[in-house]
Amino acid sequence: MFQIKSDSKGSYLYRKSNPVVTLDYMIETIDYFDKGDKLPQNLRILEDSRDICIKFSIQEIPAILKKASKVAEKYQLVKHAIIYNSPVYTAFGLLAENLISNKSYYIKAFSSVTAAREWLEIDCSI
Repeated sequence: MFQIKSDSKGSYLYRKSNPVVTLDYMIETIDYFDKGDKLPQNLRILEDSRDICIKFSIQEIPAILKKASKVAEKYQLVKHAIIYNSPVYTAFGLLAENLISNKSYYIKAFSSVTAAREWLEIDCSI
């Protein structure tokens, strides 16, 4: 699911998303973090979602974020960068940025790997 990588600041998670992203895939991802007892408390996530096809509706995003926010309470800080190359899916990401209500969970949509890495303060290449 995720690869654990390291840089000078510690560990971060990297994933190339499945080509088809369903609601079940999103729930499985959130469950991974819920059960991730060995993950760092300051969690940095770099998710490459270029070339994906989302198979859930934009109306389902609030419920996904509610579940993700609850799981994020286990961590001191979660910074989640998602890279898109589609304006439509970037809009999904921007909606998520605006709807998230957990003060320790930050999600941000990007169009480039470089910008996402800079925001996460990752100092090595993927």
